[in-house]
Amino acid sequence: MNRLWYALHVRSRFEKPVLTQLEGKGYEAFLPTYTSVRRWSDRTKSVTLPLFPNYIFCRFDVHARLPILVTPGVNFVVGAGKSPTPVDENEIAALRYLLDTEVTPQPWPYIGVGETVQVVAGPLCGLTGIVLRTKGCDR
Repeated sequence: MNRLWYALHVRSRFEKPVLTQLEGKGYEAFLPTYTSVRRWSDRTKSVTLPLFPNYIFCRFDVHARLPILVTPGVNFVVGAGKSPTPVDENEIAALRYLLDTEVTPQPWPYIGVGETVQVVAGPLCGLTGIVLRTKGCDR
């Protein structure tokens, strides 16, 4: 069995329920999160939010992905066309390492659509990417 990591696009605000359902089915799933302090007029509260909104990571055999796709809240497996693209094991390990450190990761709010970004320090040093959308959508 060839079980690799894949990114799953999930319904908005369904990251945690999908994670729970996949783990209940026996899959290894991963949802990187961060803590944010939210202030209302009457109180302040710490909330845990997904680092990558609308995405979770799951390890499974791509040829037996039907149980993943029929999970309520899962839209599709991220890939090129109809071919799912696996996520490198080292990238998942780097994310886990980052979350285990005392550094508090948070989405970066000052990046524009179409900009190429590169991590210059830390465990993800050297990774590059392009910003697709911002403002509460996919990043």
